[in-house]
Order: sequence, then structure tokens, then C-alpha cells
Amino acid sequence: MRERKILFHYVIRYFLGFLTAFFCSVLVAQMATEILKEDVVERSTIKMEQGVQNIRSLLTKLELVDQMLSRNPSFAMLAQQTGEIARNKVTKLKDANQLLSEISFAADNIPYIFVLFADNNMYLSGSQCSFRFTDYYPKFLTLIGKEQSLAEAERLKSYLFARYQSRDNFVALKSISFWYGNKRQQLNEPLLYMPRHGAGAQPSYLSCFLLDKEYLVKQILTTELQEDAYLRIEDEKNGELLLEYGKFEQNRTEAKALPEEIESGNSEYHIIVKNQEDLGWEITAGLPLSFIYEQLKPVRQLLYFYLIVGMAVVILLTITFSLQRYRKLKQLLFSLPSADLAEGKEKAFDEYPLLLSRIVNLKNQGNRYRQDSEQLIRQNEVILLEHLIISGIKTPAERRVFEKCFQRQPEFFCVVIVRIEDKNILSYEQLSMDMSVFLEAHYSEKFANVYSGVNDELFLMEVDRSKEANTQEIYELFKELTLQLTARYDAVFHVGISAIGTDIANIHKCYEQAKQMVQAQYLYTNENMIKAYDISFNSAFKNPVNPDFLNHLYNYLIGGQREEALRSIFQLERYYAQTPYLFETQKQQLYYSIRNIFFSAWLALNASSDFAEIMAEFDSEIPFRAIFDSFKQAVCELSDFMNQNRKSQNQDLKNKIIQYLHENYQNPSLSAYIVSHAMGISEKYLFQFIKEQTGKTFAAYLLDIRIAKAREYLKTKALSNEKIAELTGFGSVNTFYRNFKAQTGVSPKLYQESVGANSDDLIVSEEK
Repeated sequence: MRERKILFHYVIRYFLGFLTAFFCSVLVAQMATEILKEDVVERSTIKMEQGVQNIRSLLTKLELVDQMLSRNPSFAMLAQQTGEIARNKVTKLKDANQLLSEISFAADNIPYIFVLFADNNMYLSGSQCSFRFTDYYPKFLTLIGKEQSLAEAERLKSYLFARYQSRDNFVALKSISFWYGNKRQQLNEPLLYMPRHGAGAQPSYLSCFLLDKEYLVKQILTTELQEDAYLRIEDEKNGELLLEYGKFEQNRTEAKALPEEIESGNSEYHIIVKNQEDLGWEITAGLPLSFIYEQLKPVRQLLYFYLIVGMAVVILLTITFSLQRYRKLKQLLFSLPSADLAEGKEKAFDEYPLLLSRIVNLKNQGNRYRQDSEQLIRQNEVILLEHLIISGIKTPAERRVFEKCFQRQPEFFCVVIVRIEDKNILSYEQLSMDMSVFLEAHYSEKFANVYSGVNDELFLMEVDRSKEANTQEIYELFKELTLQLTARYDAVFHVGISAIGTDIANIHKCYEQAKQMVQAQYLYTNENMIKAYDISFNSAFKNPVNPDFLNHLYNYLIGGQREEALRSIFQLERYYAQTPYLFETQKQQLYYSIRNIFFSAWLALNASSDFAEIMAEFDSEIPFRAIFDSFKQAVCELSDFMNQNRKSQNQDLKNKIIQYLHENYQNPSLSAYIVSHAMGISEKYLFQFIKEQTGKTFAAYLLDIRIAKAREYLKTKALSNEKIAELTGFGSVNTFYRNFKAQTGVSPKLYQESVGANSDDLIVSEEK
């Protein structure tokens, strides 16, 4: 009976668990469906934005076409012409017609372009032109407005000019028919675009560009939506309906009020409203929900399939896992003692306390394993330190291992070997532990007990950086230690202490010296002996102001590495602050050694000022702080001099290059190679230097000089283009004309006319 309850308990538990996971996955699938729906809408929105951007780019091209047209002299004359045109200016109309025909190819997707003039009766298009627009209009060009009657030419002109003055860039038409390519064509519901080309209230002409309705629809709507979707474009300023495509029965207010989904006729739509402030449009697009649901149909079918199969899987998994868990728990119950089973008959069975006991047991085993691992790591660190101290630190890899074991590199240190002549070898382990406890209680700095032999202990002691680097404190410490332990354990201690500066490569030398001192004490078997090699009289000590230090300092000074030189001086100052006895004995040698390095750098840099002003001769009374302050001041003086000298040299080189270019710009063959060879520098450095000093490339800077000289000639002298090109080093008149117009925006002739120079020779030359 109890086993059936357990099985039923598992069935309920797993069924609820799997069912919860199943419903969560159903919610995820439903969310995926909504995301897919949003993706369809988003793709249509992106297509709309891209299409509007394409339309905006097209209008920009049309504005450029209008600007190119207005700058043409023939067209400018026609725009200012009042009344009938003279016979001798007939060619001007043909020239303007030819220009419009040529530049109209830049306006892609524009079926027709025409121009109307305010003060004359001329007409201009990409394929035709006429002196009498009133006769031309009914026969070859016809516009039908949506609300205005445009049957007459004068009515059309007055209507379009009035719309332009009202700052309406777009005019919606019902239809337009025109002759283009010897064939009559017709567009229904096109848009007429009139770009702004002047700030005056009354323009002299109108440039009219036709935008086909089909083109606009293709740009804004995706291909698959063009049949069933609808589109509206309204002018935000005056509310005029510029374009309408598809069925749209809701009014404008309702479309804005329902941005999600609305019904229009017998169809449902998803509404997208976009305001294009730069165009002045409000675009309303309706995406048919039938299309969206068609895209979601495979996903919905998959979801239904998932519901059926998922429920079957839930039931199958519930039965499988329940039976599996029941069999394993049944095996566990049979493995328990019979007394436990009898006790459990009277209680509701719960398997969790049993599992918890097993987990607690595993956790205890894990803790024991972790403790054993940590102890093994500590033992390995001790072995590594012992090896590095006894064998020596020779490679960078061994140095990194040492720093990792000791946590950081000590600045000052010493090695202590303690040999114990213990009569009772069984108490040695307790004695070693008492030594470590004593050092922890009485020595504030870090130490490491890294070696334990038959009767030896090896200690690595760090010396306080704020105190003098000697072994007196450690000597007194071990003197007290040996007195206490001798009375407690009836043991004799022989101690050797050695210290050799900051370089950890000397640890092996420290060890050898300490070992020799201990071995030399073998005759004193009945009394404690402590011997120390202090850094102040240790023969193995290496002077920090050595050739390597001086060589590095000199290289830092010559290379302008101010921070590195100051760092070296700071390190040396900190070292001598901890070894004042060494400083007093080496003070004069230290001062002159470093002063000579500064003097050598001063000579190498060709400094003009007196070096004695920076660093005076040695004075035996000079204090410690003043010596190192003078070193730091010398570093700063040298660095400042190098920076100032570098700026002066750059200015001289810049002046030489500019002068050379002004003297030789007439040479058409003048190049960066010639200039760099004349200046004695590389061509690559010339390019970098000109860019750094002027912000321009070498070619651009030379071109500026030549254009400036050409402007002077055009202002003051009546010279031909060929002569000016020769005098300014352009080589050919075409090169001069092209570069001058690119730099100034006008041709040499127009520039000369604008400054009022005599241009007879120049005009004759251009006509040739």
C-alpha cells in the first residue's frame, strides 16, 4: 500500500512539472508568433522608410538638376527675358533645350521635365522647346487638375506660379499628356514637383518634374503587398491629398486614432502612419491582415501539431520518469536495515531526509578532500621555495614562481638557518611549531618557514621598508627565541643570518653564507651561537649605482624618457634612505657618477646654457634630500630643453620648406621627392611633417600656393590662361582651369570679371 502511494506521488509530481514546462513552451511559441507578426510589419515599415529615402535622394538630384540649369548662361538669359525673344538669341533657347536634355539623364525615374517662364511665352522641356507656349500647350502638353480647370496655358501658368508662391512644392494632378520621343504619352494621378531655387517672392521661372504614381507606390510598398494594400500621401501643410492608392474608406481622423488594426470595407488592415517633416508629407499605409496571417499560417499549423504531440510527450515522460524513480527508490528501501523499515510503516514516507543524509556525507568528504588539497598545495610551495633558495633564482620563470609563492617580491630580506642540537628528537616537531608561533607573535613583517631537515630550519625574513636595512632586529629576535626554547626543550641552537640587498637573485648567496656560518659553529655543541652577515659589511653586496644603472639612466635622458628617468632616481633614493650607512660612505662617488651621466647627456644634446647652474660641484655638507632633489631637477631641465629644442627645430624646418615652395612653385616638375632631397629629409617624413604643421597634404599645400599666385595674376594683369598656367607651374591650361574652378567654384574668366580686371586677352584665349 505504501509503495503505491509513493508511485502515485511521483506520477502527480512529474505530471505537474512536465505540464508546467509544456504550458510555458506554449506561451513561448505564442510569443514567437507575435514576434513573427511584428517582423512582417517591421519589414514593411523598413521598406517604407527606405522608399522615402530613395524619394528624398531623387528630389535632391532634381534640385541639383535645377541648380545646374540655373547656372547656364543661355538659360539665365531666357529666365530674364521679357516679352518676345530677339532673333539673334534664338540659339539660346536651343542651347538651353540641349542642356536640359543632357542633364535630365541624371534624374532617374522622372518621365517628363518642363520649364515655364514668368515674363515670356517660352516653353522648355527635355525633348522640345517653343517660343509660344500658348500655342504649344493645347496641342503637345495638357494638364488636368483635380479641382482646378487647367485647359488654358495662361491659367496653368498662373496656377502653378501661385502654388509656388504659396510654398507648395508638390501639386497633385488628375492626369497629364505630353509628347516625348515622337510619341504621345499619358500619366494618371502624377505628382508635380517644383524645387525651390530662389528667395524672391516672384520667381522668374518654374522647373516642373513629374513623379509617376506607380513609381511612388513601388518605392513605399513591398512587391507582395502592392495588390491588396492601400497608400495615402497627404500634404501636412494644407491637407491636400497628393496620392491615393487602393481602397480606403476610413477618414483621416479614424486612421490616426486606430494605429493598430481597422476595418475598411470588407478587409482588415494594420495601419502605419509616418510623418516626413522634410518632405512635408504624412504617409498612411495599410497592410492587409490577411497577408500577415498567411505568413503566420505555417507557424500556427506547427503550434497545433506541437499541442497534440506535446501533451502525448508529457504523459509518456511522466510514466517513464515516475517508474524509473520508483524503481531506484525501491532498491534504496530494500538496502536499508529492517528496523528502519519497520519504523517507517507508521509514518508517511518521505525520501528527502534520506537523500539529505547522503548529501551531507558527500559534503563532509568534499571538505576533507579540500583540506587535503590545500595542505598539499602548501607543501608544494614549501618545496618550491626550498629549491629556489638553495639552488638559486636564475631565470625569469623561476623569479615568477618565487613571487607567486611569497605573494610578492620583498624589497629587503634576509635568510636565517637554525640548526638544532636536540637531545630528544621526538620533541622536534613541537619545537619547530613553537618557533613559528614565536615569530608570528614577535615579528610584524612577513616571514616564511620553507625548510625542515633532520635538525635544521630555514626562514626567509622580510625587512621593514621603513627601517634601516640591517639584521640587528632579526639578530635580537632570534637571540630571545633561542633563550626561551633552550630552557623549554634543553636544546642548543646554532643560527646563521645573512642579508644582501634587494635583488632576489642574491637569495642563494644569502643561503650559502648562512649555511657556512652554521657549519663553522660545529665545535660549539654545548652553547647557543648566533652569527650575522649585515648588508653594511657583506662582501657579496652589489653596489646599486653600477654600470647597468648608469647606462639605463643615460639612455632615458637622451631618449627624452622623463618618467622612466625619474622612476630610477626615486628607486635609488628609497634604497639609500634605508641604508644610510652605505649612503654616507658612497655619497661622493654616487654624486659624481650620476653628475657625469647628466653632463654627458647635456653635451650630447648641445645645450647652450651652463651645466653648473643645474648641478653644482660636490659639497660634503650637502644633505641627503638636497642631492636627490638636484638629480630630479636635472632630469626636468634636460626634458624641458629637449622639448623646446624640438619645437625650435620644427619651426626652422617649416620656414625652410615654405620658402622653398614659394621660390620654386613655377616648376611643373616640383614634387615631394625634390623638396625632401633639398631639405635633407626623407620623403615619408616630409609628408608627415607637412600634415602635422599645416593640417594639409603636400599636394594640397602646393596647390594652395599656386592658386593664390594665379588669383594675383588675374587681379593685377591681363594674361591668358596659357600664360598664367605657365607662370604658376600647372603645366597645361586644362590642368590650371580644372584646379582653379575646383578650388574657387568659378572659372578664371568669371573670377577676373568679378574683380574688375581687363580681361580682353583672357576672353580671346578662351574663345580660341
